[in-house]
Amino acid sequence: MKILKIILFSLALLHLPSTWAEGVQSVQSELDAKATQLINDGTRLVREKKAAEALAESEQVIALYEGKFNDPNIRYYSARFSTESLMYLMEAANKKAGSALVESSNWAYGYFLKAYALQDMGRIDEAKSALQSALALSPQNSQFHSELGNIYEREKNWPMAMKEFQEAEESATGFSPPEQKNLDLSRAWRGLGFVYVEQNRLDDAEKMYRQCLDIDKNDTKAMNELHYVQNLRAKQGSAGSLAVPVNATGSTQSNSQSAIDPVKLYEAYFATFFAATACRGPDDPKLDVTNLVLAGNVAGNETARLNPGMQPADVRKMLDDRLAKVKATVDGQIQRGGCDQPGIKSLVENFKKISARPMRQAGAAPGIQ
Repeated sequence: MKILKIILFSLALLHLPSTWAEGVQSVQSELDAKATQLINDGTRLVREKKAAEALAESEQVIALYEGKFNDPNIRYYSARFSTESLMYLMEAANKKAGSALVESSNWAYGYFLKAYALQDMGRIDEAKSALQSALALSPQNSQFHSELGNIYEREKNWPMAMKEFQEAEESATGFSPPEQKNLDLSRAWRGLGFVYVEQNRLDDAEKMYRQCLDIDKNDTKAMNELHYVQNLRAKQGSAGSLAVPVNATGSTQSNSQSAIDPVKLYEAYFATFFAATACRGPDDPKLDVTNLVLAGNVAGNETARLNPGMQPADVRKMLDDRLAKVKATVDGQIQRGGCDQPGIKSLVENFKKISARPMRQAGAAPGIQ
């Protein structure tokens, strides 16, 4: 059990010669300096949506290390700081795996950068393989576990996503550098919260998001997800209700509704689209999604305005994740009660109204005057 491993490791550190701990930390070599520059350049390229060029940078990083450290009789590791390094050396000794050598974290981060670029290129299986290579070098790197959890999350493989986020939490607790620990924990907890929501374990999800906010009260991702959980719980409290505000998609709205959260309204509009798509007949006219696209632009712009530190890709992912939850809710409702139930019929009728009534301006949602 990893928690026991952390406790035993902490006790062992008390009896280690200080010279051993000092020997793990080395001055950055010329190779490491070159790798650092390549990773920095690759990270910039990913942010600029130049995934293919970023992939090439990552391959150079990997080649630098694997061209030099390739002795089959040595177990190689890649670590962020001394505590993690010592853990790997002790683990190799306990397993009697022979010689072990800990190198710069750049080696594993070369694979992490590769995984990130591959995801942007839609090559998910290859990205997963790259992350597994990163974890082979850095099995206690919380960030790598969380990123692999994100891939399983995208695949809706909830058991594997849960496993990786739990690994991320435990690794962050025991082995993340002090300056990175809170960031790693928050990342793991948000991932766990997402999986708990999918499993309808709303109390557990809320706990995760509140822990994030205990660390950073300005964690907007956790705050948004906490609001989602609270709204979902409130909706589930009404028999037969959907986890989306059906009445937000009807006819004329009151003036007080001009303050509706654009993201919530966006979710409500897409609930009508998902219902109409699932329940439309073979002779029904083609669905007009013009207003939904415009509403999505409003939601994206407002999210970016409220979260100036978020990258455009993160904004898109947040909106996509939320819409995936809405779709799952609508699909589940249809599966349980069919298209003839009042709630679904209302959503389908509302979509017809939204399609027929164009938005008046780019900054307004349908129905808001």
